[in-house]
Amino acid sequence: MSLCGLELIEPTLDNSFLKIGERCNIAGSLKFKQLIMDGNFSEAVQIAREQADGAADVLDFNVDNDGQVDGEMAMTKLLNLAASDPDISRKEFIVDSSNFKIIEAGLKTIQGKRRSAK
Repeated sequence: MSLCGLELIEPTLDNSFLKIGERCNIAGSLKFKQLIMDGNFSEAVQIAREQADGAADVLDFNVDNDGQVDGEMAMTKLLNLAASDPDISRKEFIVDSSNFKIIEAGLKTIQGKRRSAK
């Protein structure tokens, strides 16, 4: 497996364990959920920054909330803010949703592609 965003991660025997930051996930953080519900995206992206500055190798973004929030708009806005921060954008992003339209909106927003296996 290899992952890439702005920087490439290729697991080796020395770093075969990836740490995925789950705090930018409505299902994983009540604080993040409330920020998204309130439309406070600039503060919500600070949660991503804390994970990027910490030990996370990959950041998981999920704004699914049973239709209580416009998921396509929320994912687009959140990922645009995250991608504009140099420290956050160096990490790989997981666009996580059970709704294909939200995933599609997220994939249209972020740069970087998965590199095929050698």
